[in-house]
Amino acid sequence: MHEDYKKLIESGEYSHTICISKVKPRKYKIGEEIEVLYEGSDDSFPAQVTVKKIDKLK
Repeated sequence: MHEDYKKLIESGEYSHTICISKVKPRKYKIGEEIEVLYEGSDDSFPAQVTVKKIDKLK
């Protein structure tokens, strides 16, 4: 992430935000892209999901 996630959520810039607890940011460098496959979503903001698979994209 390029910015603190709390600031992004509070900014209201994104209408759909998902909190993914199993992603460890220190495993990735700024600019890397990942694909997260998940199921379910609750109605909170940010939404909470169950992660099924995480892949680093090239």
